[in-house]
Amino acid sequence: PDACLSEALIAGTCTADANLDVAWMCARASDRHRACRSRGTGAIATFESGTVISVDISALDVDDEAELVFSALISKGARFAETSVVLPLLQGPVLDLSIATLFNNAERA
Repeated sequence: PDACLSEALIAGTCTADANLDVAWMCARASDRHRACRSRGTGAIATFESGTVISVDISALDVDDEAELVFSALISKGARFAETSVVLPLLQGPVLDLSIATLFNNAERA
């Protein structure tokens, strides 16, 4: 299908279109205008594209943060939507993020 309601995606009764592009970004929860940076280089952290990604928190210079904001820009052709989720860093050294994570915990950007 071309579009699914959030509830249908979560329930598994509708799957996201395979032609979706998903670009992930990270910011500090204490200041959403400050992007997450790579440990050692200080460069703005970049992430692989896709509907599901794994993020190695130890590779990010975020030791003074309790939470991070992960955003996804989801696009197909000229249509797009963006949503964000605030995640506590108590979940371990690797975060597995997916579109379902966003729909389960979304706060509209």
